[in-house]
Amino acid sequence: MKTGYKRLFLFVVTLLTTLCADAQHKGYEVGYDRAHYFYQMGDELSIIDMDMEWPRRLDGAQVEPLCRYMTKELFGEEDVSLKAATDKYLKRFGQPVNQAFGTMPDDSKYCHVAIGSKLIGYESGRYVSFQLTLMQQPEPASSQQPRQMSKLLTYDLASGRVMAIDEMLRLRRINDVFYRDHFVLCIASGALIKEEPDNVDVSNWPLDVCYADGYMVFDLGFKETNQLHNSIAMVSCEKMDFYLDTKFKKWLKTAFAPKAEEDGSLGFSESISEQENGLSDEACVIFTDTMPQFDGGLEALVRQISTSLRYPEMDFYLEREGKVVLAYVVEKNGMVGDVAVIKGVTPTIDREAVRVLRSVCCWKPGMKDGKPVAVKQVIPILFKLSEIQFESK
Repeated sequence: MKTGYKRLFLFVVTLLTTLCADAQHKGYEVGYDRAHYFYQMGDELSIIDMDMEWPRRLDGAQVEPLCRYMTKELFGEEDVSLKAATDKYLKRFGQPVNQAFGTMPDDSKYCHVAIGSKLIGYESGRYVSFQLTLMQQPEPASSQQPRQMSKLLTYDLASGRVMAIDEMLRLRRINDVFYRDHFVLCIASGALIKEEPDNVDVSNWPLDVCYADGYMVFDLGFKETNQLHNSIAMVSCEKMDFYLDTKFKKWLKTAFAPKAEEDGSLGFSESISEQENGLSDEACVIFTDTMPQFDGGLEALVRQISTSLRYPEMDFYLEREGKVVLAYVVEKNGMVGDVAVIKGVTPTIDREAVRVLRSVCCWKPGMKDGKPVAVKQVIPILFKLSEIQFESK
């Protein structure tokens, strides 16, 4: 007989249409930007996909050193603005394609590019961690160069800098042949895709690592039948204690100011501004003559979100819950764009809230002077495990 837990959840959504007109750059905000580009240089075509979770404000201010570090790693040039860095990068591929092709480009000269940044962990006043990825795959006749990178990073909010690997791990101990097998076994046990420890690729050490919510997160390479693939491994700091740097362990135990209690309302620090650091340069407003309306009203909006929402598996079993507050734009065509989390719970819960909000359609756009305009709004979504019951199968 199998046993297991069945957890049911309830979410509550409330649409707020009264926003702070004199919004300031305060509080927490991570933008979730997606873009799909076609660029042409002569008879070469490049297809670029971007999926970016990008820090706009953390603990009350833009984190410029972090943004500069991330743009440098991804695009090769420092810039505090994601859009400015992206624009410079895209120029390497020629001019944007804005109309249908007269003749199909030569597919031997294609170049496929995928760029991403993903939030791994965050704690107010303490740290934020990201994973950066880039895959540039040119076809044989393309003039573009192949490139592949994956980078985990932890940014110490108190000191305002990215933490080095040797500040977190005791590299001398890890590289000691006496401890190497035990260390590999330890981190391989935390791989999300289970692999044999003997398959761990140790040719590229020191390992890429970051910290997130009591865990050390590794980007592991595995070799199997002459193929190399990667898997994320998460190992508790308690289990990793022997390999953690002494100063890093002290940092983990450092006391920080507790987070303010939630009162169910949006505070001033959660207000939104009209200019953000996303990929879009579309102008939008906060107040207008007629605010956007969802087709069918609030009840229909709640129904559409509830049927689309999937509680993230890890958060489900760890019983994590809370309120995600999202800022977004209802575009002139009634679609949802420029989504940002201005109050998060966990990266996976935040990501699910963003996914569902993006899928919501059938908005009537806001109107100003008789013309449709892009309008910013906020929406809180409460993820709550309302019932836990034992179930046998």
